[in-house]
Amino acid sequence: MARLNVMAIEKIEKSRNSIQEEAAATYSTFIKDDEKYLQIDMYGSCERVFTEKVSQVIQLDKKNAESLIALLKKEFNIT
Repeated sequence: MARLNVMAIEKIEKSRNSIQEEAAATYSTFIKDDEKYLQIDMYGSCERVFTEKVSQVIQLDKKNAESLIALLKKEFNIT
């Protein structure tokens, strides 16, 4: 697993995109070395053999959460 570094995300243009199927997710928070983290665990789609097994994990500290919020506001024109 790796923590998401939002500040290093680069926007790219793709010629082909598709909408992914929805998947269940849970989140948790924890503190490590005096830093609070939010962790999102995504589970496999209903077609997957082990639907209750974590498929992807996204971890954000406060700095990356703020950067992600700013990116989402920018891309969706939210004020």
